[in-house]
Amino acid sequence: MAVTVAEIKKRIRILTDEFSSAYLSNTQFTTLWSKASYVFFSKQISKYQMTRKVTEELQPLITQASAAVSSYEIDLTAVSNYWKIINIKPTYTASAKTYSKCARELKASEKGAVFSQGSYVYPRYVLEANTVYLYPETGTCSAALVEYFRTPY
Repeated sequence: MAVTVAEIKKRIRILTDEFSSAYLSNTQFTTLWSKASYVFFSKQISKYQMTRKVTEELQPLITQASAAVSSYEIDLTAVSNYWKIINIKPTYTASAKTYSKCARELKASEKGAVFSQGSYVYPRYVLEANTVYLYPETGTCSAALVEYFRTPY
């Protein structure tokens, strides 16, 4: 990921205004590194899966975790180093059958449509702040696999 280091260093130079401040303490440098990498990776994430190069560069930031589901809700603050969702795969149990499919995000323009309540085969979710609301709200859903971008190292 040599390209990312060069971009992050460029961002640090912008943030420090190198002409007026040539000396930084380790704490200041670490803070600026975090800000610069956040800006860089935010731009890269918006390009995720557009090109193979970008997708490969972001692989170290992709991780997954099993999240507990309570009342068809997932609290993302309990997911370690969570930054941005890629996929959610809830596991439903209904009529002695288990269904585990990737959920699709329910956009605001789709609310109220026939398919907006989701089904076991085609689950839906709504993301609000740090909470994910799963649909359908029937059957038993006790866990979900969350694939996400972690915060940069």
